Amino acid sequence: MRNHKATLEQAIVRTNNAYNDEIEKDKQRKILKEQQERCNKLKDINF
Repeated sequence: MRNHKATLEQAIVRTNNAYNDEIEKDKQRKILKEQQERCNKLKDINF
């Protein structure tokens, strides 16, 4: 039974890590999108 519990715990940890990675990726995508929008606004002002 110990083996099953360890495997389940590992699966939970991996799932949690993957979820947290996706949250970080979403934050980075949002930051990148905001930077691109600011850059486009500056281009509009300059041209």
